[in-house]
This record gives sequence, structure tokens and C-alpha cells, in this order.
Amino acid sequence: MCRLAKRDRAYAATALGLAGAALLALAGRPLVGEPALLAAAAAAAAIGLGLFDYQAALARARFVGGLYLRLVLVKNGLALLLMVGTAWATADAAAVMLAGGLSQFLAALIVHRALSDPPAAHAAARRREALRLFMGYGLPVIAANVVYQLMPFANRSAVAAAAGFAEAGYFSLAADIGGRIFSTLGAALDLLLFQIAVLAAETHGHEAGEEQVARNGAVVLALILPSAAGFWVLAPALEAIAVPEAYRGHFVHYTLLLLPGLVALALMNFALNPIFQIRRRTLPLVAAGGVGALVNLVAALALANPFGPSGIAAAQSLGFLAAMLFLGQRALTGPDRLRLPWRDLAAVVLATTAMTAAILPLRGLSPWLALPACIGLGGLVYAALVWRFDIAGLRTTVVARLGRAAPAE
Repeated sequence: MCRLAKRDRAYAATALGLAGAALLALAGRPLVGEPALLAAAAAAAAIGLGLFDYQAALARARFVGGLYLRLVLVKNGLALLLMVGTAWATADAAAVMLAGGLSQFLAALIVHRALSDPPAAHAAARRREALRLFMGYGLPVIAANVVYQLMPFANRSAVAAAAGFAEAGYFSLAADIGGRIFSTLGAALDLLLFQIAVLAAETHGHEAGEEQVARNGAVVLALILPSAAGFWVLAPALEAIAVPEAYRGHFVHYTLLLLPGLVALALMNFALNPIFQIRRRTLPLVAAGGVGALVNLVAALALANPFGPSGIAAAQSLGFLAAMLFLGQRALTGPDRLRLPWRDLAAVVLATTAMTAAILPLRGLSPWLALPACIGLGGLVYAALVWRFDIAGLRTTVVARLGRAAPAE
């Protein structure tokens, strides 16, 4: 039996179940009102999210780097256009959620044919072994990601219950745009870096794989941290240029509250999770998700009354930060602790600080001047420091690649 047919039937059954759940939730709208509409939109959007994650997993498992990168870039580009456009046109949280699911569904359809399988026989023993590996390795990763996806959804529902659906829309726009930015940056790196670590482990042994993961973590930080600092500085300009007028003021406010959590989530997914993946011990990821959800819940209960929706947004950041700290403590302490390149990590922090100090005075310019000026000057300062001090080994990597690309004389 064809593997593709089995997978497609499994996905079709899941999609059918989600469609049924969406219809049931929609049928309950006369009884419970708008929450039923949000639940229906979430179930419908999950169809697109599931198909995208399925295709992305296939591309990564087959080490099809170009196809995976194209899939991620198309998905995030479509998500940005469709979600921002929908928010602009409708100011409706359920519609924005549906637009996010549609963007992932369309991106997955584009590469579906390229990932199709020819017919192949599967022995029962091989299927059992694959299931065993999935349960021990893949399922905890999926479970942790489900928790991290549910946390913002629960927080949106809490904001809607506390301050109405308009406020939930303000929260959602900032959370979705910020999340897309950092997930795109991290995924673009993760595609290449984790494959390098796996190759190092297979060819030079487990210790070489862990050393590569540690170096990868420095590279991830070298991209995520300055991006976060630049996003913080440029948030007012981006709001004035790209955010609908009805959302202005709210976008910057929620972005600044959510930004620490978004950075923590990106560092978890693309710097800390690979430590446990290369060790093939992924259960701590589930524990970290549980810690994050618990902290999010407790903080939301404590902060919602005195601070309203802002307290719920801060609670989300606290939850992601708690999960990151828990996972970091598990990875970086004890007899099996990973030895990080602390010199590179400190250099990233200092270079980001210098970049931020250089562009912060430009924040007061008009938005159309501030945006290119901050990007140009900030990029120049940060790149110069990275090159001068070979932060995270990036100069060495670039020189080596250019040397291989140069024609022999």
C-alpha cells in the first residue's frame, strides 16, 4: 500500500473531524455567542496548520532544504498579507484566525506534489519501529508545540472575556505579526543548522553533534537578539506605516509586552530544543511546556484584575520566559550539560547593545525616514562588529564559503 495514500487518508480523517468540530461550534453560536465563532474559526484554521506542519515535517525529514525554505517563506509571506489584510478589512478576530489557517493551507498545497511518494511496500516490523520512534521522539516535540500554540489562543480568549473582542483583535495582531517575524527568522536558520548538527553526529560521533548544536545556539542568538532590538526600536514606525489606523497605539503597546515572550519562544524552538533532539531525549520539552502554561495561568490570574488585558499579555511573556529558563536549566546544568561558547554569546549581547544605542536616536524621525535609517545604520553597525570580532564564527564561515566558491586558478 502506498505510504502517501496512508498519510493522505490519515490527514483527510483528521481534517474531516476538525471540519465537524467547526460546524458543531458554529451551531452553538445562538447559545453561547461569539466564543462559539472563535472556536469554529480555530478548528477550521487547524486544518491548514495541520497540513502545513505535515508537509514541513516531510521536507525536513528528507533534508530537502530548498523546498522547506520555500514552504516556510511562502507560508509566512501569505500569513502576513492575509492576516494583516483581513484585520484591516474586518477587525474581526475569527476572520484573522481563518486567514492564518488559509495561508498555511495554500503554502502546503504549493509543495504537495513535490513531496508525493511513489508506491512502496512496508513491512509490519518497520511500521512498528517507526511508531515506536515517533512516540518516544516526535510526540513530545508535538505536544510541547501544541501547548505553546494553545497559550496565545487561551490568552486571546481571556482578553476577549475581560475587555471585548475588539481588544482581543488588538492583542492578536501584535501577537501574530511578532510571532511570524521570529518564527520565520528561526525556521530559516533551523533548516540548515540542525541538519549540520545531525551530520556531525553521524559522521564524527555524538560529542561532535552536541558541539555543533552549541555553536548553532550562538548563531541563533546572533540573529534573534538584534532582530528583537530592532523590532522594538522600529515598532512605532512600523505601526504608522503598516498598521490599520484603528489598531494604532494598541499595536506598539501589546508588541512591547509580548516581545520578551516571543524572543524566549524563538530561542527555545531554535536554540534549546535541538539540544534535546540531538540527544533523542525530548520529554523535557513537554515538561517545559507545562511549566510555561502554569506560569502563564497563575500570572494571568494575578495580573488581569489590576492591569486588565495588558496583564494577560505580560502573563504570556512570563510563561514563555519560564519555559525557556526551565529548559535552559535542564540543558546547561548537571553532568550532561552542554558547553556553550560564552564568549560568542556575550559578544552578541554587546554588539546588539551597541547597535541599539546607535539607532535609538533615529526613532524620533518621521516613520518613512526612521525605517530605512534604522535598518541601514543598525545593520551596518552590527555587521561591522560581527565581522571585526568574528562573533559566532560567522566571519570564518563566510570566508570559508567564499573560498570554496572562488574558481581555482
